Parts: sequence; structure tokens; C-alpha cells
Amino acid sequence: MRPPSVPSEKILEEAAGWSARLHADDRTAKDEADFKAWIAASPDHGVAFEVMDRGLTALAGMPARSRQPTFPVSRRQLVMASVGGSLALGASFFALGPATAQTYETAIGEQKHVSLADGSKIFLNANTKLTISLSDAERTANLIYGRANFDIAADGKRPFVVNAGDRQIVSRGSRFDVGREGNDVQIVLTRGTAYFQTIAAAATKRTLGAGDRLLSNATTVRMDRPRIAPLVAWQTGKAIFDDDLLSDAVREMNLYSQTKLEIVDTRAARLHVSGIYRVGDNAAFAHSIAKFLPVQVSQQGDRVILRSSASNG
Repeated sequence: MRPPSVPSEKILEEAAGWSARLHADDRTAKDEADFKAWIAASPDHGVAFEVMDRGLTALAGMPARSRQPTFPVSRRQLVMASVGGSLALGASFFALGPATAQTYETAIGEQKHVSLADGSKIFLNANTKLTISLSDAERTANLIYGRANFDIAADGKRPFVVNAGDRQIVSRGSRFDVGREGNDVQIVLTRGTAYFQTIAAAATKRTLGAGDRLLSNATTVRMDRPRIAPLVAWQTGKAIFDDDLLSDAVREMNLYSQTKLEIVDTRAARLHVSGIYRVGDNAAFAHSIAKFLPVQVSQQGDRVILRSSASNG
């Protein structure tokens, strides 16, 4: 493989400036965006930044009397030595620089486990999308839609912030579920402590402990302590309903199957259902509830139709 070219003195100077700026305490999002654009402009920029960032970082950790070389070494010689050695090029230079967002997404009927570099673990439910950004300064997730369980590794310097629209959940080491559907957000804390806050002008803050649930929409925030098992049953491949509306149960079951349940009359939609059901087989669910609820079941292609028996009487 042909070795990368040696960057010019001008590019090396720019790289040194970027290294200093990205390690500064007042680094901004604009700095990070401008840096990404500079890196993308030329392969030589990545080479120069890798060398200068490693070199300056190493110098920063050396005693002052050791920082002066015993013989003159130019930046070009430093680059030549690195290129001629085992310099690993690629995305690694972002490790001490800006956070790079990773997107994780699941489809209908799909769930996904994600392990992060900081030791945190995330479990995505079906039909969920989120992004994760980790850097030496921050840990951030953005839940775009769906539901996910966050098992946050403790870090005294970097809290983990989960954004759900204009609301945030802040944790320094806890476990919680976050669900987002439009403007509705639900948080269920199962271990440790976390903090909820809104980003709007009239900020709202709440502290959650194990067993707490927080429900928030566009205008209200409320907390309660319901039975936790039905709220986290999705993590075990089951759905637990406790006197829930059949319409709500159908919406939950439809997350896990391409064969869709469909209620065709309001009387059936208002029925209540209880029980534990394995997700992924909507036809089996429909025939099961038909044994104790006044509903009739029929199948039309990839749809399982539920209608009230009384509506045909």
C-alpha cells in the first residue's frame, strides 16, 4: 500500500491549532463542525492532525525540562518518522476530539442490544431510532422515536444525557426505560437516580428514584409509581396487560409483527384486556383473547381483523 504523503508546513500549523482548540475547555459545537469540514477537505489533514495531536498530547504530559528536544527536529521530520513507522490512520483521531454521532435503528419486530465504549448498554425495542454521541467531554443520546432501555455506566465527570425532543433525562449511573411517541414521553426508572428536565423557557425539573415513572406531554409533567413489570415486559419478549384498553394492547402488539391487528368498530376498541402474551404472533394473540372477550376474529391477507360480536347480533 502506498504510504500517505507528507503534509506541508502550513497544514501542520493548522493541525496544531486544531489540536489546541479541540482540547480547550471552551470548545464549541461550531468548532467541532468546522473541524470535521477541515478533515474532510484533504487526506493530508487527517495525517497531520494525527501526528500533531499525539505529539502535543504527549508533550503536555511530560515534565517541563523534558519538553525541549536535545537536537532540532522539524515538524516535517516528525511526520516522516510517523509515516515511516506504524501510524494508524482513519477515524481514530476523533477519540480525543469531537463526538461523532452513531445512529441505531430497529424495524417492526426487531430488537437490538448496543454496547458503548464507556461501558453503558442500550436495548432498543422494535420500531425505535436513536443517535449516540460519546466524546471525552460528554455522553449524549437522542431518542427520535420508539423505546429503549439505558443501563448507564457510572462516570463522575461525564453525565449521560438522553434527549427526547425538548426534554432530557440526566444520569451519572442508573438504569431506566425511555419511550417517545410524538410529544408523549414516558420514563421508568428501575435502578439508581436520574433527573428529568425540560429545555423550554419555563423549565421543569424532577428527580426520579427506582420505581418511579414520569409521564410528559407538550403541556404537563406527572409522576407515579405503578406496577413496573408491565412497563418493562417488552425486554423479555412478552406483553403484560392489566385491564388495558384493547386498542392500546393492539398498538403494542403491532410493534412486533408484520401481520397487523386491526379493530374495525369502537365497541371492540373499548373492551379491556388482561394477561401475559408472547409478542410476535398476532394471530395467536387474537384467537386467545377471543376466548374470553366478545370479539370475532378473521384474517384478510396480512391483517387480523377484530370486531365486536355484539355488533353482528
